Amino acid sequence: MTTHNARTHASHCPTARTEGLVVQNLHGETLVYDEQTHKALCLNETASLIWAACDGRTDVAGLKRKLERLNDAPIADEVVWLGLDQLTKQGLLKEIVVRPAGMPSGVSRRAALRTLGITAAIAIPTVTAIIAPTAAQAATGGAPGSGCTPGSTTQCQTGVCPPSGLCGVN
Repeated sequence: MTTHNARTHASHCPTARTEGLVVQNLHGETLVYDEQTHKALCLNETASLIWAACDGRTDVAGLKRKLERLNDAPIADEVVWLGLDQLTKQGLLKEIVVRPAGMPSGVSRRAALRTLGITAAIAIPTVTAIIAPTAAQAATGGAPGSGCTPGSTTQCQTGVCPPSGLCGVN
């Protein structure tokens, strides 16, 4: 069994990781909970489409063509690469995807927006991570530093949420 921590080879045809994940599609976005890391992820529509197309048989050019068909509009190569970079970083691909020689790696979302222009903002793939509490943490209240409602007596391990709105932080 390959886990996202065991990716040791590179691929030109990315494969979405599915083991150990709880996936829920919701209004064009995809919510993913990683049972190993207890991390919750939210993929916007573009990132969701890229992840869903990562079948291990489709190369990056094929992913771009699929996105263009689904959006009925041209998509810049960098949009696909940015999505793959984010999916890799969050452990949602089984292996690292190799960019062509001469193409800069790890382009930030901000740099992609500058390159593609603000009109492309809707097409920019975004994967947002949230650390979800373990079952024990959820049952016993928020860990120090977690958000809470000031004055609440049920959200913090200490029994009362301080005025700061952060458990254990006055």
